[in-house]
Parts: sequence; C-alpha cells; structure tokens
Amino acid sequence: MKLDRRGFMKQVRRFSTIGLSVLLLLTIVVTAMAQSEEPAALEDITVTGEEEAASLSGMGNRPLVEHPGAATIVSPEALDIGHFTDTVEALRSVPGVHVLSEYGRGLRPNIGIRGMDPNRSRNTLILADGVPIQPAVYGDPSSYYNVPVEQIDRIEVIRGGSSVMYGPNTIGGVVNYVTRRPPKEREFRLRETIRQGGFYSTELSYGQTLNGMGVMIAHLNKEGETVRDNTEATVHDTTLRLTFPAGNGGEMALRFNFYREISQTPGGLSQAQFLTDPNQSQRSHDWFLGRRGSFDMRLNLPMTGALSSETLFYLNFFERNWFIANGADSPTVTTNRQFLRDFFVVGVEPRLRFEKTLVGVKVHYEQQNDVRRQGATVDARSGATDREADLSTTALAAYIETELNPFEGFTVIPGIRYENLDQKRNVGLRGAVSGVGGRAETSELTWGLGLRYDLASSAVYANVHRTFKPPTFNEAVDPSAATDQDLDAETGTNYEIGIRSELGHRAHIDMAVFLIKFDNQIVDVGGTDQNAGETEHKGLEGTFVVEPLEELSLDLNVTLLSTEAKTGANIGKDLPMAPEIKLAWGSTYEHSIGSGHTANIRLEGLYTDKQFSDSANTIAESTDGATGQLESYVVWNLKAQYDATFWKAFAGVNNLLDEEYRERRQGFFGGIIPGATRNVYGGVSLVF
Repeated sequence: MKLDRRGFMKQVRRFSTIGLSVLLLLTIVVTAMAQSEEPAALEDITVTGEEEAASLSGMGNRPLVEHPGAATIVSPEALDIGHFTDTVEALRSVPGVHVLSEYGRGLRPNIGIRGMDPNRSRNTLILADGVPIQPAVYGDPSSYYNVPVEQIDRIEVIRGGSSVMYGPNTIGGVVNYVTRRPPKEREFRLRETIRQGGFYSTELSYGQTLNGMGVMIAHLNKEGETVRDNTEATVHDTTLRLTFPAGNGGEMALRFNFYREISQTPGGLSQAQFLTDPNQSQRSHDWFLGRRGSFDMRLNLPMTGALSSETLFYLNFFERNWFIANGADSPTVTTNRQFLRDFFVVGVEPRLRFEKTLVGVKVHYEQQNDVRRQGATVDARSGATDREADLSTTALAAYIETELNPFEGFTVIPGIRYENLDQKRNVGLRGAVSGVGGRAETSELTWGLGLRYDLASSAVYANVHRTFKPPTFNEAVDPSAATDQDLDAETGTNYEIGIRSELGHRAHIDMAVFLIKFDNQIVDVGGTDQNAGETEHKGLEGTFVVEPLEELSLDLNVTLLSTEAKTGANIGKDLPMAPEIKLAWGSTYEHSIGSGHTANIRLEGLYTDKQFSDSANTIAESTDGATGQLESYVVWNLKAQYDATFWKAFAGVNNLLDEEYRERRQGFFGGIIPGATRNVYGGVSLVF
C-alpha cells in the first residue's frame, strides 16, 4: 500500500501538538501545586556552573583534570556560539574523532574515534546522561537515532580509560550527551533557525525549580529540505524532565522522551553526477520512518558517612522502517526493498560508592525483530518477506574501580569488569532455504589501570585497559546460504600517555599518544562482517588554546593517526575511513557592548586528510563512485552572534568557500556521498 506522506505528516503534527499540549498542562498543574505549598527547608540541590561543566558526569562526576585518560568536553559556550545543525558538527573539532554527516541533517550519527570506522557509530558507545541510545548496544550497535543538539547542555568525549566503567563497545571511546536540566529560575525559551534550502528548526521549552522540585518540558520541530535534492525531513522531539529532592540531600531525576522522524534518503552519486552537481539526487523514492520512546530514572542517595548509592533504570523502544528503491530513479526500477526493525531495551544499574571506591552491577536486556521484504513497486509499504529474525541479548556485568594515593600528587586507579552475555537468534530465510536458530554465551574479564601525577600546573597521565566487544549477532548468519559465520568477539589492548598543562591563565595544552592493538577486529568486506585478525592503531592527539588578548581566543586541535592490518589478505594496508591527519582551528573574538550585551564572531577551519574507502586501499575511483580513495579537503565556517539580556540573534555560513568534496562512499546507496556545500543560516533566540 502506498504511503500517503502528506496525510501521515499531518497526523504526526496533530498528535505531536496534542502531546505537547498535554505535557504543558501537566507542567502548569505541577508548578501550581508546588507554588501552593509552604516553602520547605530544603537546600537547592541543582548544581550548575563552571565546576559542573568541567566534570565528566559519565565517569562518576570526576573532574576532567583528574581523569587519567584523554577526554574532551564540548562546553555549553561552544554549543551556544556554534549553533550546530547536529552533534556531528559539534564533534568535528574534537581531537581523535572522525565524524561523517548524514546528508547535512545529522539525524543519524556516524562517529569514529582513533581510526575506528565511523559508519553508524558501531565502534563508539553513545550515551545520553549515561543511558545507551543505540537501539541494541550488544546485538546491533548501529545508530539510527541521535539526540538533537538543541536538547544538549554539553558533550563529553572519553577516549581513554573507559572500559571498566562501561564495558563492551568502548574500543574507540565513549560519547556522553549531557542533556539540559530544569533551570533554577522560571525560564521560557524559544529559538527559531532557518537554513538555506528551507530547513527550519523550532525549539520551545519551559522550566522551573521550586522548593527543590524541578520541571522542564521541551519540544523541537525540524522540517524542510537542505541545499541538496531529496532531503525532505520532518522531526518531532518532546521531552519532559522532572527532578525531586531525596533524603539527605539526594535526588531523583526522571526523563521522558518521544521522537518521531520521517525523512528522505538522497543516496549517492556516480563520478559524472558528482562532477556535474554534487547537490543532485537520483533517489526520490527512498524514505526512512523512525519512532522512539524512552524513560529513564536516576536515584542518587547519600547513605551513611562516605557511603552513597546511585541507581539507574532505563527503558526504551525504537521502530525503524526503511524503504529503499532497487536502484536510482529510472523507468526500469519498479520495485523496492524494505528493512523493518523493532527494538526493545530495558536495564538497571545500581552502584555503591564508598569514599573513592565504586562497585556496580548491571542487568541489560534487548530484543530485536528484523524483517526484510521485497515490494512490488518503488513506493510499496508491504511486500513478500525475504527474512525474519528474532534476536535477543541478556547481559550481566559487575565491576569495581578504586582510587589509591600512595604518595602526594600520585594517583593510581585500578579496576576490573566481568561481562556475561547470553545471545539468542532465530532467523527465517528466503525461498526453500530453512531457517537457522542459535545461541551463544560469551564471558569476558576486562581490566584497566590509570595513573596520574600532579605537578604545580600540569598533570601527567597514563592508562592501559583491555577492551571487548561481542560479535554483531544479527550479522552472524549468511542469509543466502543459512550458514553460521561464527564471528568472534573483538578484543584488544589500549595504551595511552598524555599531559594536561595550564600555561598561565591564558593558555592550555592537552596532548596524548596512544596505541591500540587488536587481537581480532571485525571489518566489513563487501557488505559482510568478517574476522580480520590483528590490527594496530597508533597516533597523537593534541588541543592547544591561547588567549593573546582578553577578548580574543585561538584554538587548534590536531590528530595524527596510523592504522595497519597485521594479518590477512590486506596485511600492511591502512584501515578504511581513517585519515592520517585531521586539523581543526578557530579564532573567536568577543566584545562587550553596553550593559550585559555582547557580540562575538568566530572563524574556523577543518582539514581532513585523504583516506581509503575500503580495506584493499583502492586508489582509482570507479565510474559508479562506489570505490576509490577519498581526497583531502578543507572547510571554513564563519559565525556571528549578538547576545542581549533576553534575546540573541545569530547567523553564519558553513563551508564558506563552497568546497565540493567526497565525504564517503556507499555502494548500497549508489556511490559518492557528497559533503555539504555552502550553507547560510540565521535565527533568533528568546529567553525570559
């Protein structure tokens, strides 16, 4: 049955408006109840400011300067002046991180850290307030949903020393989105942004804290097209967040979220098409429909003396339906493929902290239903089933980490983690080929050791940790022959040495060298996951910030990387999508105007070195654009903002010089995926 897209979008808007109205009514009622009560003798437990912004909440609120590993915080100030379309743009300047856009809209993150393939962020653990957002972080960690950047207060990128705290899928690192909390004072916020091509973003929120109880409700709507053809999208995201005081200065925080997306997939281009016009698209029939609901609760309770507890509970569902025509637009293309997936995730993670020792356990369950169908027309929404798979994972984990201080200025942080996974699958295959059922139990003991030595204005750190990632279970059966491929787990050891130093109050440096040695790495070869054996990643990362004048700030981020396959048919060759050099630089000038008014302007650049798109390191570009080396490119951005007491106006130009470049290649979607060309945006924000 053909989807009535306009009617469907109308219903989405209708139900989103109803949902927003109900939540606003709930907010008013809760606020009125709180105002009617007598003020309680409670301390304000909401913590904000520079100290919180400089702490890694994902590492137990450890201050960044005390973390014995490489980490970066994208601050609220950087997000404010950046006015990014998505988190991908916000992460481009972070050292060690290689990100790819999703057709200029950032609806699905592609994040790679330290040479890991960024495709669908499969080698990076992505969290929102410590909760995994990937639909099936153990069984299928591909990311098809991203937290809107408008909902985020700051971003924590932890590249070293995270395996004990978080376990699997941290081989590259951890990205933790810290979302906005209810404000201390009553606050209404409205922000409207329009981007060239007609892509609108509207954010509306209300929040307040009374008598220790906080409430915030926010609704985001993104709609329209970017400068590229066939990029129409409609996104609705509604969040309700509540915080309550708990005994002895503790807190209970609740977060509800509902997300709905309808978007086109413009696909790739052949060599000739890219050279003619990189903003064209030959895939007008490809649509992605996504729906996600989530709830999480965090309860922090001080107990007796130095003992405290923290309990995290999370629950979410995700429906992802992708309809893709069997070829580019053409009268001969008359059918489509349909990839329909439903996910359900629930987990609980209690922790106990005694002084500097943390003990935790985790129980996590995820279920996935994967259906593949063939449609009789290019716009079909039903068809003949090719494959249906039921996949589930039950994960149990226990870990302990402690901090020791053998002498003044020297800190040792050892930790161990035990993981046990029970994975089940039942795959029904096409035609006369029978289905395959299977079950696998995997256990792994990982460990980590962090060291830090504090000097007067510097800290030297080092860490070594064992990493582990279970096989992607939904790819473990060959759908054409019903053979079990028995993919092994990915295991490796990460080494790192670094230094952080404050060079006076106007300069800062953070540098690290790293080495990652895989015993076995899973790579994609011709669309099939395979055991690739030993690989090696090594490199240097650095951040340099200097303020030569009170109003002027200069920053430079450097990534130097070398990757190599150590065994197999491609021994000695680079790993795909791992540029050897990435540079990001910028200058920000901020000037005070009158009482409480400021104006700032920022010019920034990004250089990405050439990179290979396949494990064989193919250089020549094929005519269809699906294979070949990706050439280096430089992108410049210019941004400006005027900030008054209750409002601000902003504008900017991304890709100022209109660089046309190949960002990646995807044979499945038709070849070259072009980077975003020049794009102008502007907007206004009101806060009162």
